[in-house]
Amino acid sequence: MVSKLIGLRDQQYISPVAIAIVYAGLGEEGNAIEWLEKGYQEHAFQMQFLKLDPRWDNLRNDPRFVDLARRIGLPQ
Repeated sequence: MVSKLIGLRDQQYISPVAIAIVYAGLGEEGNAIEWLEKGYQEHAFQMQFLKLDPRWDNLRNDPRFVDLARRIGLPQ
């Protein structure tokens, strides 16, 4: 699934946040954070929901996630 989504990015817009969601669901926190960083760089609109979306619950205590939310400007 992840490989397909990444491959489709060359043909159409696939949000990096969508890829991060898949990685988070698989428990691959490092890859999820990496794709969230790409979402930040691409100004993906879904980034504004990081603090609300329960799909990120397993990442909330990760310092990289906390830093990313801070850079976005989300309340602590």
